[in-house]
Amino acid sequence: MTDRARLNHVGFTVSVLDAPIAWLIEAFDFKLTSRAARPPGLAQALTGVEGAEVEIAFLEIDGLVLELIRYHSPDRRHDALPDPATLAAAHVALTVPDIESAIDDAQRHGVRVLGDIVTVPAGPNRGGRLAYLCHPAGVFVELIQPQRND
Repeated sequence: MTDRARLNHVGFTVSVLDAPIAWLIEAFDFKLTSRAARPPGLAQALTGVEGAEVEIAFLEIDGLVLELIRYHSPDRRHDALPDPATLAAAHVALTVPDIESAIDDAQRHGVRVLGDIVTVPAGPNRGGRLAYLCHPAGVFVELIQPQRND
């Protein structure tokens, strides 16, 4: 048997840490497992970004580890967020029992709903309801409410 790659975490670069951390904890019950600045020079050595200094938070839910990275320097942040069709845009998809309630909670945290709630016609989430959200700090989240068998 050979070793194989396994998922370690999914990461997002964000403009701030406090607001998305609060949203993920309060709305979805993520657990904050770590938050700390990295030693000077480490982020630059890893990423090749000249002068990079970062603070990183790790949150966990159901075995998924989410990394939020805040670059303190260089200051290359832009006011405009990418849209979901931007090359290299990423999202995390979360299953929720009530999509409307999850959206209400998200909006209280300043999160935007990007489109409409849609019903999936085919595939593994067939019959489920989906919504796509964006936190102002730069985190895209897809909500999935499975089909109800009432």
